[in-house]
Amino acid sequence: MPAPSLAELFPDVETVLELEPEELGAVILELWEAHSERNDMTTLDHFINRVYEVRPEPLYPLQKRDDFILVLAEAWSWLERQGFIFRDPFQPAAWYRRTRRGRQLKSPTDVKAFQQASLLPRQLLSPIIDKKAWPAFQRGEYDVAVFQAFKAIEVAVRDACGFPDDLLGPALMRKAFDEDTGLLSDQEVLKAERQAMSHLFAGAIGHAKNPHSHREKVVHIEEAARLLLFASYLLEIVEWRRVLM
Repeated sequence: MPAPSLAELFPDVETVLELEPEELGAVILELWEAHSERNDMTTLDHFINRVYEVRPEPLYPLQKRDDFILVLAEAWSWLERQGFIFRDPFQPAAWYRRTRRGRQLKSPTDVKAFQQASLLPRQLLSPIIDKKAWPAFQRGEYDVAVFQAFKAIEVAVRDACGFPDDLLGPALMRKAFDEDTGLLSDQEVLKAERQAMSHLFAGAIGHAKNPHSHREKVVHIEEAARLLLFASYLLEIVEWRRVLM
């Protein structure tokens, strides 16, 4: 069975014209996947012709042809900028293939998941946060990702100081970063700065980890991304202080 055309998915052309480039781009990838068994190469003209070079009549009104082409071209450009498609170097310039990343995205849901994950610059995560929290973030389990990230800080602090397992949460941070006796406290800086560091770690654990230990807490993607980056920053401080102990 041949892959459907855009007009078969969206009988009303106005619906297509109102789509954002990333929304229409996701649909293009879905259609691309549908006809890829025969050949992964295609062109922008292919998607246009499937709608307007149809006999006896085009599937969309002729007076909307230019608008349709411009919107389709915007989506095509978005796909290329995102690294989902590329010009085939062995064919004329009009022919495109999906990249390895593009072939992994087979539906609009896949594209949305990719966009959401890309909100968090993974290269800025510490290796430990990347290992512990990134998989949950990718799955959309944002509360789990945040909990795992700040639990990793707790574990790192406890291990660095050799504290017992039953010392938890803000109390653990206060002891490790005590302004006078804390093993992770930097005695070379002003007392006010040492106090601030203690407050920072205790407050972070109390805010970001402890609530998840006691109850269900809704975490949105933007909040999770910011907290994971913050957790990476805190963990780097722990690792740096541990080296200087």
